[in-house]
Amino acid sequence: MHAFTVSKHPNAIALRDSSNQASSGEAWSAISDTGRSFGDERFTLSQYLNIENTFISVVRLLATTVRARELEVCYPSAWAPLPWWISKFHAGQNLTLPEVEILCRTMLREYRVFSELAYKDRLRIAFGQDMHMHFAVRDSDTAVVSQIEEFGLHVRHSDFADMFEISADSPETLQPVNVEFWHDVKKLGRDRRVDHITIIERWAYGLYGRTFYQVPSSSPQVVERHLSPNSLITALVDVEEFSINPGPNALIDICEYLSVPLDEQPLIWSRGATGVDFKLAVRPFTSFNSLQEMLADQKGKMTFFFDPEDCDEGRQIVGVTPDRDGKIRDIWQV
Repeated sequence: MHAFTVSKHPNAIALRDSSNQASSGEAWSAISDTGRSFGDERFTLSQYLNIENTFISVVRLLATTVRARELEVCYPSAWAPLPWWISKFHAGQNLTLPEVEILCRTMLREYRVFSELAYKDRLRIAFGQDMHMHFAVRDSDTAVVSQIEEFGLHVRHSDFADMFEISADSPETLQPVNVEFWHDVKKLGRDRRVDHITIIERWAYGLYGRTFYQVPSSSPQVVERHLSPNSLITALVDVEEFSINPGPNALIDICEYLSVPLDEQPLIWSRGATGVDFKLAVRPFTSFNSLQEMLADQKGKMTFFFDPEDCDEGRQIVGVTPDRDGKIRDIWQV
């Protein structure tokens, strides 16, 4: 296939300086730049939307070129909860062109949702960071490139094979989160004789964003209404918490709990959940600098624990929540 990269700017985006102010000659690169100054001009939301609409026009053009009425979702990933308006987002899902437009805008607007879109073996589309779009077509059609350039965008040849990488981060189990799952979780709590169980929710299309819950071991299923479709659920026991009092020795007290360097044993600050809301307020630390900054402002006792997913085998149960249509799919399979 013949691959191309489309961008709004002919040159690579320069790095910002530490003041978060655009450096000389730098161009805006994302919706998050709205309100910043670039040279003598402030970047506005309307300017961003004009470019975004142009990229959507390119998607429509490419679909029309190959006579596609639907595009297939391939290699989906998300580093955060899926927005509610994306109801169809799993590998192999066919999206209508209006649904494709919603997904493309979501990817462009930095919701940390990514996917390749495909039509048979004739078209591939994906969006990268900094308002870059990649596509590949079976037939090299210079007319399409010329039409895209007429939109005011810049097109260059690229190596399509290196654009998309299949993640090797896959769970070893895909058991559904259902009645049997929660029965096993309750049994785990009884066997370990604990009052509470820690639930970790990770977005099933990426292992990055995590939400922590603390639920009664006698009724762990109460958290189910908070869980998002297509998420990976881990139930853990024996999560050892410890509290640190404010003062100059707070850091020393934490060090006494460390068995390995902090960057090898991530520390998590936790604010307890209430009986109404099972969600824990957490903040992870992997370096002393960020931890020291927090401890400097410490006013009262703080609770910490180490990343519980490093616990020994046998202390956790893992499952996957169903898609919105109620089906369980091997969501990592492509």
